[in-house]
Amino acid sequence: MKFVSLIRTVSARARRYVSNSRTYSSEEVSDAVKLSDILRYLTARISKLESVAQPEATEFEVTVSTGGATVTLQHDFDCPVRWFVVSWKNASAGHSLAWDSSSNSKKLVLKSYVAGTAVVRVEPSQQELT
Repeated sequence: MKFVSLIRTVSARARRYVSNSRTYSSEEVSDAVKLSDILRYLTARISKLESVAQPEATEFEVTVSTGGATVTLQHDFDCPVRWFVVSWKNASAGHSLAWDSSSNSKKLVLKSYVAGTAVVRVEPSQQELT
C-alpha cells in the first residue's frame, strides 16, 4: 500500500515480504523433466499467491475545508475506485466528504463540507457506481 501525504509531502511504501523460495541450478533447468516440475510448482505457487493477494491501495492525508471545497486525489489506477475515510481529525464534527462527478479513472474528486484533516483510502474496484 502506498501512503501519500498532501500536507507534508511524505510518501512511503509498505514493506514487502522477502521471499524464501529456493534457487535452481543450471543442471536442474537443463533437464527437461526437472524443468517441467519446477515450472509446474512455480505456476501453482503463483496462482495461489494471486488468489489471496490484496489489491493495491493508496492512502492520502489531506487538509480539507468547508463550503464544498474540492479535494482532488490523483491515484492513477485507471479503473473505477472505492474510497473511505480511514482517519479524521476535527474536535467539533465528523467528516463530510462527498464524491464529485468530475472524478474519473485516474483521479478521485471529493467535495468537503467540514474542515479538518482526513486520511482517505482509495483502492481499485471492479464495479462503477452509476
